[in-house]
Amino acid sequence: MLKKRTSVKSTPHQVFLHFMMMAMLYVSVISLITLVLQYIDLLFPDELIWYGGVFETIRYSSSSLIVAFPIFLLSSWLIGKEFEKSLNLRQMAVRKWLIYLTLFVAGITMIVDMIQLVDRFYSGELTVPFLLKVVTILVVTGCTFGYLVWELKEKKSLQFRTDILAGVVSIVLLIILGGGFLLAGTPGYQRDVRLDEKRVQDLQSIQYEIIEYWRSKEKLPEKLTDLERDVHYFEIPVDPETEEGYEYSVANTLTFEVCATFATESKQDVGYPYAIDWGDRYVQWGHTAGRVCFERTIDPDFYREKSPQRYR
Repeated sequence: MLKKRTSVKSTPHQVFLHFMMMAMLYVSVISLITLVLQYIDLLFPDELIWYGGVFETIRYSSSSLIVAFPIFLLSSWLIGKEFEKSLNLRQMAVRKWLIYLTLFVAGITMIVDMIQLVDRFYSGELTVPFLLKVVTILVVTGCTFGYLVWELKEKKSLQFRTDILAGVVSIVLLIILGGGFLLAGTPGYQRDVRLDEKRVQDLQSIQYEIIEYWRSKEKLPEKLTDLERDVHYFEIPVDPETEEGYEYSVANTLTFEVCATFATESKQDVGYPYAIDWGDRYVQWGHTAGRVCFERTIDPDFYREKSPQRYR
């Protein structure tokens, strides 16, 4: 005759541990999937897609994974220690509800992923990057699904096997995080990239003000300080690292140059929109490392007809 199992009453301490464990599991899984998807975008860039903020997403996802996964392991370890004292604690209602809810989410994710795969197949858009992304989501959610099914079991020998599993997963995550340094660069390199993005933004602002100056006076400013006006306040930006002013020179009545010294080479396909589409023309901001000058020639007819808000 089968014994009737009853749910074990949980304490606030146990509820806290289980909610913490599941919350950190969600953060870890989402961060891992996001991180691997960004790696795929870096390895297989698509010219039809603009990958805005790839490096920023990699930084944030890596940070989330580095913080959340150890907390998940710690919570699981503490829960496992309590299970060693009383195996009946596995029957807690809060534990089962959280696990089954996560199983449901993981199952729905895999089903939606397969629907997208079939839809892409029928539309003829099946590509290697897309297949890799589908496989990534299926593998991560599938492993999560399997882990939670494992957690529902009640054998005492599971704790030792869970420790081994945690060690294997930790090694895999360290390898994935290490791959991020190879693909996206070290934190020092990422700082240089962000500084270069700020330099490009500064040059864009200067260019905008130069064009506004020309539209008002029909001549180019002789020097950047001519852009300072009392009514429309504009503070001329300086290099964010050296705090030195940017270079500016006039070639003729309609052509000018703005220059800056960059720390890295820009990547047009990912990370930052160095080629920006403004209606019927592109303005290029791609650069190499070192001193780079951008020559701009004003088209009088174009800029007189268009709104100035479109040319920054």
